[in-house]
Amino acid sequence: MAITDAWHDARTQAVDFLQKASDYIPIRGKPRLDEVAQWFTQMRDTLKTAVNLRPILDEWDERALFQSDEAASLICAAGKAELKSLDCLAEVVTTL
Repeated sequence: MAITDAWHDARTQAVDFLQKASDYIPIRGKPRLDEVAQWFTQMRDTLKTAVNLRPILDEWDERALFQSDEAASLICAAGKAELKSLDCLAEVVTTL
């Protein structure tokens, strides 16, 4: 399994978890938790597009380049969404 596949699978599970967790979060934390879920959904969808672009390298090699500019752009976009989601998640924890 390529690292992009694993990242996509993890974010898919995170989206499911966040949707379920929303039922148990106090109302004051819900708006930011919903924003976290939106960022994770964006990551999931972006990564799915990247996975479908194949061929993306199956083995991790820090010296390797992606097979296309589009794949590299999608991975960068997913990374930016990840950073934004983590900032929002930190705010949820602080709010609670």
